[in-house]
Amino acid sequence: MKTSLLAFALGAMLAAVSVAANAGTLQENYTYVPPGGYVATKEMAIAIALIVATPVYGKKLLDGEKPFTAVLKDGVWIVTGYLPSNMKGGTLEVHISKQTGQIVRMLHWK
Repeated sequence: MKTSLLAFALGAMLAAVSVAANAGTLQENYTYVPPGGYVATKEMAIAIALIVATPVYGKKLLDGEKPFTAVLKDGVWIVTGYLPSNMKGGTLEVHISKQTGQIVRMLHWK
């Protein structure tokens, strides 16, 4: 009885790992990484950029830079604000790792 229960538990664990491995990556430290990375879409990248930038630069300044764009380059999302061609100044720029979600760089051009 104990042997069949142990075999069942082991089979269930292997099946769970197999399902997780097909959906994403189960790393050595048992951290699940989604197949597209933690920041899979440009919409997610823009949302994260605004979450981290708003306390630093303020909602009023960032609202003036809408719409924001996100471009994926070498596995890093580069999120930038919009500046009309007839205006002087700069915009927000946030670099976010697609795979890990790490904020690689954040600045506001002048």
